Amino acid sequence: MEVELARLTEELNQRESRLAISSESVSSIIKKTIQREQNRIRILNQGLSNIHFGQVNGVRLNVNIRESHQILLDSLANPEKSHKQLFDNSRLTFSEAMAKLFQRVNPHIDVGQRSPQVFGEELLDYRNYLEMGVEVNRGSEGWLQAESGALSTGEAIGTGQSILLMVIQSWEEESRRLRSKDIVPCRLLFLDEAARLDAKSIATLFELCERLNMQLLIAAPENISQRRAPPINWCVRYSKTTSTYTLLA
Repeated sequence: MEVELARLTEELNQRESRLAISSESVSSIIKKTIQREQNRIRILNQGLSNIHFGQVNGVRLNVNIRESHQILLDSLANPEKSHKQLFDNSRLTFSEAMAKLFQRVNPHIDVGQRSPQVFGEELLDYRNYLEMGVEVNRGSEGWLQAESGALSTGEAIGTGQSILLMVIQSWEEESRRLRSKDIVPCRLLFLDEAARLDAKSIATLFELCERLNMQLLIAAPENISQRRAPPINWCVRYSKTTSTYTLLA
């Protein structure tokens, strides 16, 4: 009985060794996944560069790997003897070893109250390695960070809608590829409480929708008049006091 138990224990240990993933493999998988996503961002940027509305002459996404996480990836790919001991420690899960390695190579970073297990699981998600920024081209001003102070309200909303549209288009293309048939897209966007926007911001949104062939359902009872409404849309005003609808265009 003892001999059989010893044999089974040895067999189990051998199988665990074969199934165990190495730190080098994790680094390689995360790097390849990040590279794949960066390539997708480049494709999105090709479409965003041709978008024009208001004073915006193009939009682009910037994606970079966080410096602290790049150090972690390099350490995983080239483990020192002291680092390797973390992953060879049977008392630590792989996630816990990841967390402890991160703290070892980035001692200046406070990881908060998260447990090593929780933080290590976050380090296995490639999305936590990336920093994303949005820039807009303002003509003579060049490329600027898409911040509230740099854009009008309409341009800020339009920038977000442009990115959303490019993502939807990529989904459409992927669906066509998987289903091997053409799909007629229905790009219907919703904007609530547009009464907070001024006429110029709403005009910017109308311009964007017209250029990108999008439909916009907008709740703006006080901001849209028949004169301002674009001819390609039906605009209806709802009165809360009388609970009636009025066709504007």
